Amino acid sequence: MTEVSQAPEKASNMILFAYIAMLVGFVFPVAAAVGLIIAYLDDGASGHKSFLIRTFWFGLLMTVVGAVLTIVIVGWLVLLFWFVWTVMRLITGLGKFNAGQGISEPKSLGFKAS
Repeated sequence: MTEVSQAPEKASNMILFAYIAMLVGFVFPVAAAVGLIIAYLDDGASGHKSFLIRTFWFGLLMTVVGAVLTIVIVGWLVLLFWFVWTVMRLITGLGKFNAGQGISEPKSLGFKAS
């Protein structure tokens, strides 16, 4: 019975580490990839897991598009948008996680976790 009660806590810790790793990824980009791997390895089918995975992949897409478009200056705006979008999503998602709330719409691409 003790093992059953520890399993959700372990999964919760994995999601918490995934959020932290993705935030650290702004300084050390490899950490964001580690956060993605942690999210994929999480056993639960939580909204946080899907939310983190979508944030990473759409963020990577915006980063690549922004990097290519820096040639015509608009790329810097795309990269700024990516930065704000990602930080807002990670902070609001982490806040919901710490409050013990799930994410009702993990497939949403909005600025806030809802």
